[in-house]
Amino acid sequence: MRRDLERGPNPVVALLPRYLFASALVSQLVALIAGLPSITDIARGVLATAVIVGLIALTYLLIDYTIAPAGSRAHRLRGLASGWTSAMVIGFTFAWCLDTQGAHAGSVFAIELVSFVGGMLCARDALRLAPIDSYGDVAV
Repeated sequence: MRRDLERGPNPVVALLPRYLFASALVSQLVALIAGLPSITDIARGVLATAVIVGLIALTYLLIDYTIAPAGSRAHRLRGLASGWTSAMVIGFTFAWCLDTQGAHAGSVFAIELVSFVGGMLCARDALRLAPIDSYGDVAV
C-alpha cells in the first residue's frame, strides 16, 4: 500500500504530451523560419494533434489526481503533473485558436514558447518531489 501511495504519475501520460508539445513548438519554429504554406499546414496538424492528446492526458491526470489520497507524495506529484499539463494545454489551445483565426506565426510561436516554459517549470518541481529508488533513479 505504501509503495502505491509514493508512486508518481503514469510516465506515458505524463511524458507524451510534453514531447508532443515540444514537437509542435519546433514545427512552428520551422514554419516561421521557412515560410512555406505546406510546412505551415504540417505545423498546424502537429499542433492540433498535441492539443487533442494533451486534453486526453490532462483528463486522465486530473482523474488520477482526484483519486490519490490527500497529503500523500503521490497526490503532490499528480497535482504537479496536472498543473504543468494544464499550463501547456491551455497555452497551446489558445495558440491553436489564434492560428486558425489567421494570427501572425510569430505571435503563435511566442504563446507556445511561454506556455511550454511555464509547463517545464512545474515539471522541474515534480522531478524534485519524485521518489528516488535504490539505484539513484527517479521511480515512477
